Amino acid sequence: MSQTDFADQQRRVAAVVAALGLSANDSASFVTWPTLQPALEPVLYRLSTAQLAELLKHPMCVGAARRAVLDQLGNRYHRTFVDQWEFVRYAKEQHLKLDFTTPAQQPEPLASAR
Repeated sequence: MSQTDFADQQRRVAAVVAALGLSANDSASFVTWPTLQPALEPVLYRLSTAQLAELLKHPMCVGAARRAVLDQLGNRYHRTFVDQWEFVRYAKEQHLKLDFTTPAQQPEPLASAR
C-alpha cells in the first residue's frame, strides 16, 4: 500500500468514526451525511447509471446526498444537472432506458475491492 493510499484510507476511517459518533445523538441523524461523504466518494464512482438513478428515487436521498449523486451523473454525462427532474428529462431524451416509474429498490452489495 502506498503512502497516498494509506493516507486516503485513514481519512475515510476517520470520516466513518466521526459519523458514527454523531449518529449516537438522535438529533444529529441528518448531520452525518457530510461527515460520511469522504468515506463514500469512491462508492458513487463504482455505481452504474441505473444504480445512481435508483438512489435518486430513495426518499432519504436529499440535500448533499442528492447533490453528490447528481454530480456523479453530471461527471458521467459531461453536464450539470440542477435537480433530479433535469436528470430524468435528460435520461428520457437520450433514451437511457432507466426505470423512473417503480419505487426505489434495495441496492445490491458492491463487490469488495481487494
